[in-house]
Amino acid sequence: MARLDDNVHAALLLTSPLAGEGPPPLKAREFWALVDEVGDLTPLLAEVPADRPDAERLRALLGRATAFAFAVEDAERQGITLLSALDARYPARLRSGMGAQAPPVLHTVGPLGLLAGPLVAVVAADDLGQSPSTGGSGEAAEASHLGEGGEIAGGEEVSRVRGASERSTLVAARAAAAAAAADGHTVLTGGFATPLDAAATSAALEAGGAVVGLLSHPLSSHLHTPEVRRAVHGGRLCLVTPFRPNAPWTPTAEAGRAAVAAALADRTVTVPTRTPTLLDDIPPDGVPP
Repeated sequence: MARLDDNVHAALLLTSPLAGEGPPPLKAREFWALVDEVGDLTPLLAEVPADRPDAERLRALLGRATAFAFAVEDAERQGITLLSALDARYPARLRSGMGAQAPPVLHTVGPLGLLAGPLVAVVAADDLGQSPSTGGSGEAAEASHLGEGGEIAGGEEVSRVRGASERSTLVAARAAAAAAAADGHTVLTGGFATPLDAAATSAALEAGGAVVGLLSHPLSSHLHTPEVRRAVHGGRLCLVTPFRPNAPWTPTAEAGRAAVAAALADRTVTVPTRTPTLLDDIPPDGVPP
């Protein structure tokens, strides 16, 4: 493990979920309240004042340095970097945009410089982009919904109308991501979690751009995917999660990811997720124009 600044080291000991047994790490609000109270965390490494109501918990968390060092070495062997909120490389917009809800630690793979932006998020207008797939490459995720030649696949009873709408959405997502990349923006997606995320991620990379994939599903599931490895080693893909690298997807995690994405993005492009019809031209009173 590389030598950490003492303040950053203390912050990671207090907040990282990777160090195994012991009291629960500080949550975001608890961490930022402590930072606001004491400022520099370094003195706590030497001594935690006995009169603090949370003294026992803080001592236990700060005392897990050995277990934490082994956990970090294991993460680094997988290519994962822990980024504390007190690290100079941490995106300042998260703290300014989320306040006391800003995640105190991020788990990342790839060039951290991409987090500085400017970032353009590509998101779905409704739930097409919200349900996670099993991960894997963008091509695999897209194929889970569309067969060869764009035919509906997957064994589900899905109408052709919905299939056409989803195909249209994926085309729109690819176009939005490619345009943002051509303009020199880094594209912010959900990585390869959904067909829409996979389409936007792949299109931006194919256009020669860069992508930040903000994940609510396991980061570790992507570490050996060839497309991911090529883009990471090429300096054009950074995968990020505020959760444990092997944490499973949950609705709560997705809500947290969405809040981080909203704070991280400079601009958001919303992709419509259904095909317009003639009924869209009828005003609310039902009288055609």
